[in-house]
Amino acid sequence: TAWPVLSPEQDLPGFPQVFPYTSRKKGAKMATSLAPFAYKEAPMEFWKMNGAGNDFIILDNRALGASPARLGRIAQALCRRRFSIGADGLMAVEEGTQGGDFKMRFFNSDGSLGEMCGNGARCICRYGYERGLAGPIQRVETTAGLIVGTRLGPDSYRVQLNLPSVLESQRVTCLG
Repeated sequence: TAWPVLSPEQDLPGFPQVFPYTSRKKGAKMATSLAPFAYKEAPMEFWKMNGAGNDFIILDNRALGASPARLGRIAQALCRRRFSIGADGLMAVEEGTQGGDFKMRFFNSDGSLGEMCGNGARCICRYGYERGLAGPIQRVETTAGLIVGTRLGPDSYRVQLNLPSVLESQRVTCLG
């Protein structure tokens, strides 16, 4: 099937707008899904990696320059299984701003921004090492804070996650 080539959006050169389409499988009702992408100017490079059974799409947002809202829409489109690449989440690599080697924004498959994902963190550390963004020890900025990854071997990474926050619950007492 040949998909139409779309004009790129001004905020993201070379990346077309996501649009819905309908398809019909033999004997099935009409279903709406997201159409595959066609690129007019430049293809979008991505990596697909997995860690402990979870799979992720990794984009270099330093090249794309997409806003967080746009990345959420991209995550929704690309993570949708059986209609696109399919993944548990999307991670966008950006320049570090708080002392890290680089920054990672994690998006769930529904497009919502997540703080962190442990399995994804190991994948992003390997990406950072293999792309030359960091050495055998990777300092990655996340929404949850700075995490440190260590390369143990060609396919093995350990990540030190932040300590969990303690939330105090409120106790409500009913009288009477």
